Amino acid sequence: MIQTISLSAPAPWRTLQAVTDLLRRGCAAWRRQSEARQAHLALRELDTHTLRDLGFDRSELGSLVAEIGGQVGPTRVRVLQSFHGTRL
Repeated sequence: MIQTISLSAPAPWRTLQAVTDLLRRGCAAWRRQSEARQAHLALRELDTHTLRDLGFDRSELGSLVAEIGGQVGPTRVRVLQSFHGTRL
């Protein structure tokens, strides 16, 4: 008797692996978003002078938090320097 393999239905372990990967990615995204939200709340608590001392303007908080949360690539020179280990 010839055994046939159906390519349209994935093996149960592949389905389980796909679901596990999806859950891991979802949890990681939720964690990044939660950390970004906490960072945004903490930065909003700082006064304008402290933000200026850190090198930021209040109008940059959304962009900064998006970079911290990994939603966008790093664009600030200081962030790029810390990623690449270079100094100006």
